Amino acid sequence: MLRSTNGGVNWSDVSRRSDGVCFADPGSNSILSDVATLKGTDQVYLVTDSFGARRFSADGFAGPAAERNNSSVNCFDVPSKIAVDQDNPNRNFVVAKCVSSLAFGFSSDGGVNYDISLEYPNGNSFASLYDVALAGGTAIAVGDSGVILISPDGLKAYFQPADGGEATTSWRAVDKFDANNAAVVGVGGKLVVSTQASAIPDLIAPAGTISGPVVVTAGQPTTYTANVADNAGGSGINPAAFQWSATGVPSATGNPAAITFPSAGFYILNVSFKDLAGNAAAATLSVTVNAATPGGTTVTRTVQVPGGSISLGAPRACVAAGGSFTATLAFKKSRKKGTKKVKVTKVEFYIDKRRVKTDTKAPFRQTLTVRNLAAGSTHTLKARATIKVRKGKSPKKSVSTTFSVCA
Repeated sequence: MLRSTNGGVNWSDVSRRSDGVCFADPGSNSILSDVATLKGTDQVYLVTDSFGARRFSADGFAGPAAERNNSSVNCFDVPSKIAVDQDNPNRNFVVAKCVSSLAFGFSSDGGVNYDISLEYPNGNSFASLYDVALAGGTAIAVGDSGVILISPDGLKAYFQPADGGEATTSWRAVDKFDANNAAVVGVGGKLVVSTQASAIPDLIAPAGTISGPVVVTAGQPTTYTANVADNAGGSGINPAAFQWSATGVPSATGNPAAITFPSAGFYILNVSFKDLAGNAAAATLSVTVNAATPGGTTVTRTVQVPGGSISLGAPRACVAAGGSFTATLAFKKSRKKGTKKVKVTKVEFYIDKRRVKTDTKAPFRQTLTVRNLAAGSTHTLKARATIKVRKGKSPKKSVSTTFSVCA
């Protein structure tokens, strides 16, 4: 190791001086792998490849450097790196190229003792660590497979990978400009710069509830809203992550969402959602679905026929795909004096151009099932009535309306 006392103009080998001043035992086989100085002082930390062992000089190597007895990381015969807190000389971190927590150590007593039992709240498996930097009280360690670890206190370390494709890059070195700014370099000349070098990742899932009717009618679309909030200081809600579901109900996305329950019964409506950090949560709502009732739920189309009028009733609301609805043809006699006496003897019901039911007895009311019709589509409902008159051939008269299939 070389030392300079004149700004780097001249250097001396402090490990080979004839006056015996040295930092290591002459017979030591340990390799020095990193050095850190405390600015404005003569304090120098050295770290070796022997389980991250350190040596410390308080006087700029004017005298022998003290050897620390305790190892900092449990990695044998691999290079170690050290970073010292310039604002608190008692704090320093050491990393090395071995597996998981054995590679990351923290000292709060100037490097005399180290703790290698840090907690990893959002992951606990990583490979080699190659470098560590410390500024503003927070350390950043980097290593293989995109690993970037942030530790504000030496007790917990958080995975905070780089964005995009750099999340798998093997990083080799890191430096911090200040508390929030850092640069990381890796294989293939990769470089990332961050202004969030002290940011702790969002690990708390959002929470929410569902608002909307708890008693609805089958076949009618109903709007539900997820009332969701992230934790204070969190990453925020992901607007594209809302997923709605219930047993037997077509899934839906977005917020709010229109949900159509196809038949009467009891349902648990579920919505899942995430924050921008990927933390997932869900909310549920119990919904009672009643069967559609005649009256008030139909739209009527009327046409005149000899001796009266016929009217066709069809669903006012959309019909669920695969669901059923009731179609009714009613005949009303004319009250005008002298009107011929007529009656309806048969009604044929059509969906679009396909005959689906025939009724020969009043009241002409049939249950029709929606089959093979696309969600969101609109279709023609037609009733063709055969009208019996006292004399002559029985005429036929048709009345049509439309209905839609729920999206």
